[in-house]
Formats: sequence, structure tokens, C-alpha cells
Amino acid sequence: MTTESNAAAAAPSPWEQVTLLINGKKVERGAELVLFRGQESEVTVEAPPAIARALNLGLVENGGLEPVASPEFGAWVAPVNGKFHWKIKPDAGKSGRITLVFFSREVVESWEHRSLVISSNLADEADVRVGGFSVPAGGNWFIRDKAQTVTLHPKSRSPLAGLPVTLTCTIKGGLDVANVVSAPVFGSEQTTYSWAVTGRTKSGTFQLELAGKGMTTPITLAISKLVSSNLADEADVMIGGVPALAEGNWFIRGKAQTLSLIPKQGSPLAGFPIGLSCAYKSGLDYANLVCIPAFGSERSTHSWVLTGNTKSGTFQLSLEGRGMTTPITLAISKLISSNLSDEAELYVDGNLPPAGDVELQRGGARRTISLRAKANSPIDGYPLMLIFNRGEILPEDVSCTPRLGEVTTSHSWLVGAKSRSGRFELAVTDKVGEEIPTQLKLPCRNV
Repeated sequence: MTTESNAAAAAPSPWEQVTLLINGKKVERGAELVLFRGQESEVTVEAPPAIARALNLGLVENGGLEPVASPEFGAWVAPVNGKFHWKIKPDAGKSGRITLVFFSREVVESWEHRSLVISSNLADEADVRVGGFSVPAGGNWFIRDKAQTVTLHPKSRSPLAGLPVTLTCTIKGGLDVANVVSAPVFGSEQTTYSWAVTGRTKSGTFQLELAGKGMTTPITLAISKLVSSNLADEADVMIGGVPALAEGNWFIRGKAQTLSLIPKQGSPLAGFPIGLSCAYKSGLDYANLVCIPAFGSERSTHSWVLTGNTKSGTFQLSLEGRGMTTPITLAISKLISSNLSDEAELYVDGNLPPAGDVELQRGGARRTISLRAKANSPIDGYPLMLIFNRGEILPEDVSCTPRLGEVTTSHSWLVGAKSRSGRFELAVTDKVGEEIPTQLKLPCRNV
């Protein structure tokens, strides 16, 4: 009895001799039929006469759907050249699962098929997430060598799960095919609906697309952008319309300067979230440097207006891109007053000048006029010059090294008298008072 039962259980089904096709394509043994909403599909069965001289197609489970068959469900159909034909059209508005079953008078058992009814538009059946979030209208950002997971999530009540889906990538700009990879590889059919996508080597743009097997309309994502993890690879910093100085920038109290991040040629950085932060180094606190928009807030337009006030000192600016590992940290900047007397004092031969005129002997030794920074002032190194302000003699009657009107960062001048005698005034200023209108003045006399 046991041997006979096992033999019976192992006996092949007579339906294994039968071939099922949907729209001319063979349905593999055990695979589900796929029917598209609102579209007519041709169902064909090829069966030898020993298996079926006539077939009856029944709908044993409709899943809340109302598919229509021609010939109608339950009717016995005769073969034409050994083939049985039906046309099935599901209703247009719903997706779900139905169960079709074939009956034959020649065999006892029926042939049952679990079937999918889905939309031909993948977006009707599923949503896409990148890195766990919905895809923004402006597209996703990818950081080189940092994988992001692209997942397809079937919508509620969608029977999509199990249908093969492929993810493909189209390069749009700045990249080669090898610069964007996926695991599993692009173009392979998957039923797990999860791909780890990684960009590398270059920066540029690409577009991802997901397509369901047999579907006519894929999900095409907004163009994605790939950037470096080092912000300096993508952009340069401008302050006041010129490149940020390697030795650090100067800020004048009360005068706003615009800091801008300019993408390098070919970089897709525009619109990427970037924050500007400030570290106070000496003499300042958070109230002495105002930033609009505020420090620390991420910004996609990459422009900030900075204004120092009240005190002088030093600070350091840093720009950091979201998810990047290496920010751009600028050289230390210096904030000084527009009144030079707030920052420094004049000395003559190492001493404070006398109450009256500084005397210069014609034909005598030259005297050293120097500028010394006051406590906590960062003025050292600021470009300044000594000028002939006014007098009873001419500038040519005064010798000076460096020359009068020549910008220097040393803040020390050797001054002497030439042939003529008379009173005159020297002054220390910046580039003709462009930034620091209030000069330090020194009355002198050639004798």
C-alpha cells in the first residue's frame, strides 16, 4: 500500500505535456501568468488530443476584479490546429490576483494558474526610495564611493512582488559608464527590488530607471548628481568677488563682504546643501561676526554675507557639504577697525613721537617710522603705505624706503630730508583710504 501510494504521488501530471502561452510567449512551468489592466491578452494552450479534445477555462478566484474572457469563462472550447485560444481583458482600474483553471474531459485533475493583474505602468504599482527616502523632484545626490540603496516598494494591495524588475543607468554628463556601478548589476532582472548604487572617480550626472518585465512604462527617476567627498574638488571660494587668499582675508568692521562658493567647470555642485561655520580664534565672540544666512544653516545657493563689528580679532571659516568627509577650511581671517588708531600706534626710532614735529636733518641719518599693533590687534601684515599728506615742501624733498605711496606689509619706513627745509605731514593709510578712511598722521619738519 505504501509503495503504491508513493508511486502515485510521484506520477507526473498529464498537464506537463501541455504548453501555455501569453501573447505568444511561453509561460514557464510554475510561473504566474501576468495580465495587464485594461489590456486584452491572448491566452493559448497547446495540448495533444489525449490530454484535451476540448478545454474549459474557469475563473475560480477573481480577487475582487472583473476580467472578461472570450470565449467566456465556463464555455467548452474546441482546438484549432491543436491549439486552444482565449482573449482575456481585466478591468482597467484595479490590480490584484486571480486564479484561472483549465478543465479537460480527458483527464481527472484540473490545471490551476495563479495570475497577476497589474498596470503596465510600474509607477501605478510601486514607489521608489533612495537611501530610505522618496526621490526629490530635483534628483538625488550621490557622494563618490558612498553606496546608496535604491529600493522599489510595492504599493498597498499591489501584486507586484515577485515580478522581475530591472534597474538601468544612463550617463548624462561628466561620467563614463564605469563611474556608476550597482550590486546587483544594472540590467539584471531582480525580484528582491533592492540595489546598492555607488559612484566613483569622477563627478557628473546620471539617470536611473526601473522597468517591470513586460510593462510598457518604466519609472524614470529625476537626474542624479555625483560629487566628490572633498568639497575642494568641486568648488572654489570667493570673498568680495575675488578668490579667497591663501594667507587669509581681511575684514573691516561694519563692512559686509560676500562669500560665495563657485562650482568648478563640469561640477554638478549647484544646489547641493552646504553649511558655513565659523571658529573664533582670538579677540572675538559670536556676536562680533554676523552671517546672513546664519552660520551652520545648510544652504543650496552657496552665498553668505559676513559683517564684523565692535571688536578686532581673528576667526576661521569652513564650508562643509552634507555627507562629505572633507570640508574647505579657509586660512584664518582677520577683522580690524576702519579707524587705524584703534589698531596701532606710530613710533619714531623705537619710541613714541614727540609732542611737536618730528625733525629730519638735511644730510643727516634717516629715521625709522614704524607702526606697532595694539594689544589683541591682528593688524600685522595688513597692506599699508606711508604717504605725503600735505606741507610747505614737496614730496620730492623727502626720501623714503619703501617709497612714499608704495604698499607694504612690513609697517616700517626709513625717512630722511633732502635739500629743502619746511614743515609737512606724513600719514599711514591703506590703498588711498579705500578700506580705512581714518589715517594715522605724523607732523614732520626738514631742518
